[in-house]
Amino acid sequence: MKIKNGESSEHQIMTAAYHLHNLDAQIEKVNNTGEDASFLVSQREDALLKLRQLGNNAGRNLRLFAQAYKVTEEGKLEIIRAGLRRDLGVDKIPNTIHELNSIYRDKTSDADKAEKKMLKPFVEEIQKVQKRLKEIKVETEKTLKESTDNGIKELAIKADKVIPSTTKGPKPSKAVVDRVVSGLKDMANKLKGLSSNAQFSKIEQTKNIDIQKNTADAILYVANKFESGHIPDLVDAAATKFSGEGLSEKELKTKLHDALTSFGLDKEFLEAKTSREIALENAKELAKIEDSKTITPDVVSRGIVNDIFNDYARKGVPYEELIKKTTADLKESFPNVTESEVSDAVLGRGKFKKENTWNLDI
Repeated sequence: MKIKNGESSEHQIMTAAYHLHNLDAQIEKVNNTGEDASFLVSQREDALLKLRQLGNNAGRNLRLFAQAYKVTEEGKLEIIRAGLRRDLGVDKIPNTIHELNSIYRDKTSDADKAEKKMLKPFVEEIQKVQKRLKEIKVETEKTLKESTDNGIKELAIKADKVIPSTTKGPKPSKAVVDRVVSGLKDMANKLKGLSSNAQFSKIEQTKNIDIQKNTADAILYVANKFESGHIPDLVDAAATKFSGEGLSEKELKTKLHDALTSFGLDKEFLEAKTSREIALENAKELAKIEDSKTITPDVVSRGIVNDIFNDYARKGVPYEELIKKTTADLKESFPNVTESEVSDAVLGRGKFKKENTWNLDI
């Protein structure tokens, strides 16, 4: 099997694991007949090396690799035990030196001592494999967590940049968009002292510099994303991100609504539901239709999970809390959903993987 550059696909990992599993079965069969399995063991080591190489590039398939590799290591344990049964005629194989010592504690004959001495290196090898299995679990969980954390951060940054949403609804005309964007930018510049506009003198007269700056930043946030974003999402995110002492979310949202309507934006665009609100409604409907207690690939494919996640990301919720908050929202419709499932859904992993890459030479 030739390994290509790039992220290891599910097909590559599963094929390598299947090959190893098949070799383990052949080795066990040969061991049971008392024949020499050294050639098959050599093939197994080569196949195991290829699986490890795939693990270095597992990426989103890291969890699958860990499961496959764990099975192969457990297969190695069976090979050792099968060899002991064949070569030494020992049926019960101790798993640890402590267990070995316990078994032979009351056996003091020379034959028993010789048998214990003969078993010891094999039991030590079994202990090494078991230790390695524990290390694999720890290493994989650590790497998977790092991969998940990095992926969540990247998606959160992207969400705030482009305001992605599956929500479809009426859009203002290009003339209205141009007028609103231009007007908002002029207003923000005025608040920052870069231009003047008597229409907003009341805002300008505020004595609190922080309030003035935050209001200007909120207006610019909406202006810069207005053309491509869902308007209720923009206003909601801006009000959350830039509110603070002396300027509540409600007050800032009112200022933004007043500014937008003053430039000719119809109120229907502001009164529409946010993507998160729509996603939560759709989640309840799908939960009933699918009669499911947790999220399914169909639910995820409709953008429900991502719209909830992106809403929190836009509002500046800390990275480490994004999955927790998204999961809490989804539990209203899917009570058994877990944070692990939500992470996989957001990152497109496991059963929520968007597509399979079949890239394997055998």
